[in-house]
Amino acid sequence: MTLYQSKDPRVRIVKNLQAPVRIVMNNKTFAVYEGDKFETRKLGFNMKHTALLESKFHKNCFILREGTQEAEFCNFGMNSSPRFYNEWDYEFNLFKYQCSSERAIIKVNFTADLEKQLKEKTVILLLKKYLQKYYRTE
Repeated sequence: MTLYQSKDPRVRIVKNLQAPVRIVMNNKTFAVYEGDKFETRKLGFNMKHTALLESKFHKNCFILREGTQEAEFCNFGMNSSPRFYNEWDYEFNLFKYQCSSERAIIKVNFTADLEKQLKEKTVILLLKKYLQKYYRTE
């Protein structure tokens, strides 16, 4: 994915930037990273206050807008297709509206038999790890 354009409200010019980016979306934020480390974060959007719009300048690309912050995203190499836009539109709305809503907490009641089975499997797993560590058969 390519980040194409970013507006900075403190500067009166549009910064043109075309760089590959990674997107990490959760039920509260849409974060844009230049690499795979947290230090490479370039932009962040609050899902609740962000709109996903179709780009008027680049066919099948999309724009994220939150207040005065805006960024345009295209498939890498600007080879966007209607499918690219439609998938992002669907996923964005899924995270923004369905994943962000509060869900009831379900209490799970383990029966004594289930608890016993869980403890036995935990003991077996720990025993296997111990045996593999101290009694390697190579």
